[in-house]
Amino acid sequence: MKPPPSSLHLLNTLAGLVAAGAIVAGVEMTRRPSQSDSPAAARHAPLPSSQTKMKVESRRTVPSIVRPAVLNEREAVRVAFLHLKTHGFSDADRYRCGILFRRWAELDFTAAFECADRQASGIWREEMLGWLALVVARLSPAEAAVIVDRDMQPGVVRAETAISILHQWARTDLAQAAAWADSFPQGPLRDRALDEVAGFLSTVPPSQSPN
Repeated sequence: MKPPPSSLHLLNTLAGLVAAGAIVAGVEMTRRPSQSDSPAAARHAPLPSSQTKMKVESRRTVPSIVRPAVLNEREAVRVAFLHLKTHGFSDADRYRCGILFRRWAELDFTAAFECADRQASGIWREEMLGWLALVVARLSPAEAAVIVDRDMQPGVVRAETAISILHQWARTDLAQAAAWADSFPQGPLRDRALDEVAGFLSTVPPSQSPN
């Protein structure tokens, strides 16, 4: 028994709706979700100009774990020192070189020491080693004294570095400072070193005197 014409029309209409729904569902499943799909996402989505800025910044910014701020400063100080060392000629430039090199040694002592050790014999090598010794003297005058004795050549830079270290050392351990001063060979440096230590004796109780 055939259904009436009206029933056939209704069945055809329903079949068309089902087919259309299946096509739409397939398209929705294959289409990538967009931020504009939900009102909330649309409200919070950045403007196109902001998205462009974010993309540019993401290419320039390196994660802090990989390149922390101290690494950026270390590289900047190193480059500034090497540039000034190469192109600076005045006493003021040399003074600024000392500031930069000591800061580099504070951030990366090994690299700064290797740079100094690669220098040919001369004033730059002596000054860089002296600057390193002054950085070390803040924490350990005894280790700074080793740099002076082992690595530096006799001369003005070595003498001035030794006196600066003695001045710091005598504040914390007068006996050890006096022993180091007494170990210098006979000459002007030894005399200056002993005078430097003697200047502290007037402020030390007799019970704590190294003599």
